[in-house]
Amino acid sequence: MPKQAHLVLVAVLALYPVAAGFAQAPVLAFVANEACFSDRLSPGVRANAFGSNFGNTTAGVSVMAGGKLGAVLAVQPDVMNIQIPVDVAPGMQPIMVARGTQVSAAVGHTIRTYAPCIYVRTPEVLLQNPTTVVDGAFFASGPVEVTRTRPALPGESIFLQAVGLGGTDRPVGTGVQAPSNPAAKTVTTPQLTVAGQPVPVGISILSPGTVGLYSVYFTVPAGLAEGIYQVRLSIGGE
Repeated sequence: MPKQAHLVLVAVLALYPVAAGFAQAPVLAFVANEACFSDRLSPGVRANAFGSNFGNTTAGVSVMAGGKLGAVLAVQPDVMNIQIPVDVAPGMQPIMVARGTQVSAAVGHTIRTYAPCIYVRTPEVLLQNPTTVVDGAFFASGPVEVTRTRPALPGESIFLQAVGLGGTDRPVGTGVQAPSNPAAKTVTTPQLTVAGQPVPVGISILSPGTVGLYSVYFTVPAGLAEGIYQVRLSIGGE
């Protein structure tokens, strides 16, 4: 009986230590895409703002980009989980954070139309035996997280989680949880390749009940043998 190939991926969970707040004005150093830690930002993208003196509560904390109000999702003294405002214009825009009446100096960032990033440290999937793990937010139907004890299979329908895929057919405001019935589909369908092969995207939506998080559904190519293969996500030329 031929050996069955498996697809193994594991999602990454990042935890930040909690520390006491500071009395000084907040200092913003830089802002990075939450999924891939790059400087690729776009309207509505989830991001991490790094700096100091942010405090340890979302109360009284705000973020602005291009004069538009973003959403503050979580706060630690040196990092904030934020959503870039969905209505900010593309181009070079100033980003600043405030805590109460104290406002940081602005940091300039280029805002793109799209900033697609998969929630992985390395955008690869592993098609091999289930003892090897590759970091990634991939799930089978259920949803069931794809892990070494629950590998995906060639030909199986799974979905990945990503950010930066742009507007949806049902507009969703900054900081607002995505609807579920019906779900908000991306206006532009992203492109996906696995092992360099174009893979049709079944559906691309904002994940219901989340802020700025997308789910992209696809089927693992049935003909792949065991090995390591890249997964690439793009949209609108990005």
